[in-house]
Amino acid sequence: ADYRTSCCGFDLHYATQRIDDRVLAELQNLADEAGLVEQFQAMKSGQVMNRIIGRDSENRQVLHTACRDIFTDTPLAPKATGQAKEQLDRLQAFLADLDSGAIANEQDEPFTTMVQVGIGGSDLGPRALYLALERYRMSGRRARFIANVDPDDAAVVLADLDLSRTLVNVVSKSGTTLETLTNEQLVRQALAAAGLNPARHMIAVTGAGSPMDDPSKYLASFHMYDYIGGRYSATSMVGGVTLGFVLGYDNFKEVLRGANEMDVAAEKVSIRENLPLLMAMLGIWNHNFLGSATVAVLPYSQALLRFPAHLQQCDMESNGKQVNRYGVPVRWQTGPVVWGEPGTNGQHAFYQLLHQGTEIVPVEFI
Repeated sequence: ADYRTSCCGFDLHYATQRIDDRVLAELQNLADEAGLVEQFQAMKSGQVMNRIIGRDSENRQVLHTACRDIFTDTPLAPKATGQAKEQLDRLQAFLADLDSGAIANEQDEPFTTMVQVGIGGSDLGPRALYLALERYRMSGRRARFIANVDPDDAAVVLADLDLSRTLVNVVSKSGTTLETLTNEQLVRQALAAAGLNPARHMIAVTGAGSPMDDPSKYLASFHMYDYIGGRYSATSMVGGVTLGFVLGYDNFKEVLRGANEMDVAAEKVSIRENLPLLMAMLGIWNHNFLGSATVAVLPYSQALLRFPAHLQQCDMESNGKQVNRYGVPVRWQTGPVVWGEPGTNGQHAFYQLLHQGTEIVPVEFI
């Protein structure tokens, strides 16, 4: 059998998985029985998915897909996509003002660096995308990231910057994330110590009405919404502000276009034609049927250095559950431990165990 499939410029070769046509047919039946594609479509259309039925829970929509469903006149979740377009328009205008010099520093010089301050989904996805696309950054612009509440993280980043030409993008949906607010204060102190007005150098990405949604403290503010989970927020303003600054607005829209193309492809019913669904079902097969407790993601491109960490959060934070949507304890494994490192580095570190150890570890080579 020809165990490979292609989608959106990606080729997946899975002939080395421990499967045959019979296993694939059963995985297709399992996906159909669970209504996975139908549930994905319901999520994209704005049905409330983030809940435990009959219990107090967040009871929210899950609409990160709406942030990139902007290339059609008939989006699946019109209100959410309208809000996304509104924020994109505001971002485009802000970036145009930076490009023209209408927004500049105290010496009327252009800003050259943006530091993103955030943790979890406010760091991992945007950082992974920036590193993946860094070669395409605009001349004279770069991004840096501060996440760890350990002050050494901020100290090392700030020591390498010309603060007078630096913008700081503080990202917290709630506006109350302790680690992020702690690092924000460190940055504000550093700016003030350099004789700069923090309000002229700081940007906020937060929920409307949050404690951070305060125009007196920030040069500009952009909104994210409660239906966007942090781990899936890189295609919202959480990633858009920094990526737009570094790559340019048009290139950020191309990131959205690619994400949207994969969203559409993920609606195909056949797992042989639906790359995201196929990878999900292979993961269930390896973990729940073959008993492999981990999966290694090994990119051979240095640009994908932080992709395993981003994927780790997307998978493990989503699937780290003990109960189903009815609050009933599950009787199967909900997700593996996801880990990884750039490939050639790993070859001189842990591949020995992958090749010759007693533990069977499924590997995704990129």
